[in-house]
Amino acid sequence: MFFFGKVKQIRVLAAVLVLGFIISVFTGVVFCKEQSDGNPNKQLSAAERKRTKKLQKEIAKKAKQRINDQKVNIETLYNQAVEDYTNKNYLNATDKLKSVISEDPSYRNASFYLSDIKKTMKNTAKEEKNSDLEELSYAKAYVSYYSGDLQNSINEWEKIFCLNADNTEIKEYLDKTKILLKEMETEEKLSGYYSIGMEKSKNKEYVAAINEWEKVVELAKKENMLSSLDWNIKAQRQITLALEQIKKNRELYQKTAVQNKNILKEPLKIEKNKPDLETAEKYYNEGLVCYTQGKISDAIRLWELTLRMNPQHEKAKKAKETSETEINQVGKK
Repeated sequence: MFFFGKVKQIRVLAAVLVLGFIISVFTGVVFCKEQSDGNPNKQLSAAERKRTKKLQKEIAKKAKQRINDQKVNIETLYNQAVEDYTNKNYLNATDKLKSVISEDPSYRNASFYLSDIKKTMKNTAKEEKNSDLEELSYAKAYVSYYSGDLQNSINEWEKIFCLNADNTEIKEYLDKTKILLKEMETEEKLSGYYSIGMEKSKNKEYVAAINEWEKVVELAKKENMLSSLDWNIKAQRQITLALEQIKKNRELYQKTAVQNKNILKEPLKIEKNKPDLETAEKYYNEGLVCYTQGKISDAIRLWELTLRMNPQHEKAKKAKETSETEINQVGKK
């Protein structure tokens, strides 16, 4: 029997010992307390102590069984990897060897086989004059795949598949990688839409931001990926926040509009204060806006407010006079 997972075994056994120690201490404390009470009915019985020891043994037995199961699983995986290595199914062999090494870096010859595969594939990929096109494409695809160049690995595998459609290993990795590449491209689109939406929201362009986040929701629903639900939730949350902000802005606008309307209805009072140039200019500009919208009466009222704040505002005087003339001419007609 090969020794496997030294560190993990030590951790499991240590946990069992600690648990056993805790149970023993707890049992002893209870036993001592009950004896000190002087009540024989509360004393821990021999049957209860026996049941506690039995529980400790069962825990230790289950922990040991888990270790043995791991050893069997890892050995099976290792043997499959060696078989793939022998059959030159280096893709399958590599993934299995990596799984073995992740569990136990020193497990048998796993590291040696993995290193040999990488070296062989790297050297073969450089042999452009290799007459065996399938072998050359296999090596190039291997190097591209494990270096992250998925598109190039797909291109090389498709060449192999054209030469040998019965290669089940290539078909498996070709299909799997196409799905992975599509998901990566989709992730990039989702991230792009979401980021644009955040930028629009930052600039207070909430409607434009919502349009981008709705693209995220639509694409996430369309593509069945592990991250689809997360993207959907993130986008929906931002849409909700943007709608709330739009609602607040609308309420603020309506409140401001009511205030401005009330100002226009206020009776004019002669004030002997110093000219308020800033407020006067504000009313003057608002009057211009009303005038361009055809609200001439409102414009005149605002220019009157302008002159109240600054009697020397010549532009407001002229604009008011011109507007009053227009209204009089319309009345005569």
